[in-house]
Formats: sequence, C-alpha cells, structure tokens
Amino acid sequence: MKNVKFNQQALNEILGANLLVDGVDGPQTKLAEDRFKQILTNLFLKKSFSVNSNSTGMIGIRMNDSYTDKFTDWGLLIFDAGAELIFFPMSTKPATGAESDADVACLKEGQYVNAFQYSNTGWSKLPFFQQVKPVSIYRDTFVDCRLDRNATVQTGLFGINLHSWLNWMQNILWYKSLNRNICLSEGCQVAQADVWLNLVLKNINRRFTVGDFMSYTLIHLADFK
Repeated sequence: MKNVKFNQQALNEILGANLLVDGVDGPQTKLAEDRFKQILTNLFLKKSFSVNSNSTGMIGIRMNDSYTDKFTDWGLLIFDAGAELIFFPMSTKPATGAESDADVACLKEGQYVNAFQYSNTGWSKLPFFQQVKPVSIYRDTFVDCRLDRNATVQTGLFGINLHSWLNWMQNILWYKSLNRNICLSEGCQVAQADVWLNLVLKNINRRFTVGDFMSYTLIHLADFK
C-alpha cells in the first residue's frame, strides 16, 4: 500500500522522472518505478549490499548533506523482492540545533543488516525500530549546518533508531529552555508522526511483529548519478 504522490515526487527528485504528481498510478509512474528498481538493484550489487535485506527492509536516501530541520530526504520500504515500492518523506540527518552539541552523531551511509528490532514501547508512543547492532556514525563537530565528511567515524551502539517525530516536542518547556532548534532528532532516522502512523506502520505491520529484526540501508543521492 503506497502513497502514489509520494512515489511520484520521490522519483522526480531522485531520477528526474518528470512525472505529474497527481496521485494516479498510471503507466508512466509504473515505468519510472521499474527504472528505479533496476538502478537500485545495480547499486546494491556495485556496493556488495545484501539483496536479501533489500527484499524486506527500509532504505534511506540522503538527498544532500545540509541540515535543514525538514523532512528533505526519502525513506523507502521495499518488500517482496522489490515488487512494491513505498516512498515516504524522512530525515536522515540531525537537527541544526543538535549540531550545537559537541560531536553530534550523523549516521554514515552503508547497510546495517538486521541492526534494528521492532518495538512497541518508547517515548514517542508509536512503535519504532530500535538499534540493537553496531552502526557507523560521523561525529560532526562543525557548526555550519552541513555534514562534515572529514569528521571522526565511530562504530557502535549509539541509540540511532528509526522512529516518528512529533511536532509538539518543540513546545515542551524544558526543551525551550535549551534555547535551540529541536525540529528534528539528534541523529535518528525519522519521519513525521502522521506519515509514520498512516503509511509506514501500516505497511510494516503487514510483515513485522514486535521483536522482529529489520535491515536499514542508507545511500546518498550522489550514488544514483
């Protein structure tokens, strides 16, 4: 179950597909989806990523290295060996306010096989995927609203989870007292709460139960060039 407009918008931004974003799942949209599947398959092979995890997993596509406090990247649920593509807006980078912290974490592109476990307990009140195996992060120390690719890379358990983000967080008084922008998480991979609930979880729950493990693959727009 996909959101056709999200798919069309994502394919336009990633592939330059020039689709009309009208929500109609017509032949041009299907053609662009097939083209994307082939490019993604070749990309996985080129990077020696596991294709099996591609069949039932989540992919993040980082559209640029700017910290924007917006959902400017794309998430992708890909199931049944690529038979179904489900795009959704997300953020793969920390908030600009988070960068004022020392050594903020930003997930490094790569494939993290079965590194996340489905859980229904968490502060967000919505089910999420909790990091349970090591991932690699950049420790970004520069306050310039861009990912520092020369930053120290660390691998371990950092609490880099896959979850929803609630706008009401920015109204909590003790967060306001920090005098910082908290529109997004501090390194987790996040989607707006309504998108997470009404699109992501509805599809996740068709295939996953609490306690199941899922792989997450983070790639960059530049990989498609």
